[in-house]
Amino acid sequence: MPVEQQTRLPIFPFHTQPSQLRENLGDLAGRDHDTAVFIINTSVRRFVENRNGHSPNVDQERDRLQGEIVSFRNSVDNYLPQVADAIRERYHFADVNTYGTSMNERLRRRLGTQKLNIVTDVDGTITQNPKDYLLSLPGSAIGEELLTVNGRETFPDVFASTWQEALRKAPSLFKKVGQGVPIREGVREFIQTAKQKEWPITALSANFLPFVEGVFDQIPEIQGSEIIAITSESLLATDKGSVLRYLAIKNNQNAAIFIGDGGTDLPSLDAHDVIAWYYALEGSVFAKELALLRMPHSTYRNFHDIRLELEEIKAS
Repeated sequence: MPVEQQTRLPIFPFHTQPSQLRENLGDLAGRDHDTAVFIINTSVRRFVENRNGHSPNVDQERDRLQGEIVSFRNSVDNYLPQVADAIRERYHFADVNTYGTSMNERLRRRLGTQKLNIVTDVDGTITQNPKDYLLSLPGSAIGEELLTVNGRETFPDVFASTWQEALRKAPSLFKKVGQGVPIREGVREFIQTAKQKEWPITALSANFLPFVEGVFDQIPEIQGSEIIAITSESLLATDKGSVLRYLAIKNNQNAAIFIGDGGTDLPSLDAHDVIAWYYALEGSVFAKELALLRMPHSTYRNFHDIRLELEEIKAS
């Protein structure tokens, strides 16, 4: 019986098609990108400075966004427990039988003969040098500043104060930034290989959906792949551990692999018991944490490294 028929989860706003958000540009109509972003940032900064800690609308949105994440996490924690147990047992058995051998052999046994289920981060993984472009997104100059001061755990509140309205009114400004960011070497070849081998690819990003759509405009090979990213109405993509667990259990006939690079990928480790393998950018915070915890992983410099290793493993 298909997994979807065994247990019904709420309908989560995971997106596979380009955003259908309607734009209501108002005073931004006819402005060039930099001017439009400046107008939005100025408006956001004035709002934040005059908010005095509380705003009924922001507080209500923050609570709704946080509540959705908690509800999603609770649903996933109870999602097909027998299937989750079977995945854990599969990887435990593979590890026991490769004790004392090379990491390459451990990877080979964990992947087995299954097809792969590829889940990848976007910023710093598919793209390069995110620090060079993130502040070009509307609201980010203020939002990132607030997160630095108050901590990333305040993201729902900061999002409702800074990015949310800009996402609703001007998604094209986010998409424009994505269309111009640098893409990591080997991405297109990796995706071509994955499609040839019928390995599904999901982009899981704590960035904004129209931005990721803009990135994908540069990569024709990835068109049609699922995108799970932040929308004006949902922050579920920030809970990468729960999303990964859901995807791994839902598509349990495949071995799930996650590719990441930075601090926003650390929550993905919450799903380590149902993930076959992690790939982390060489020298990154993510790679250091995986090594510290001795979790099954490889490092990469570009997507050629990942493709060649997986092709070798699956061919053996």
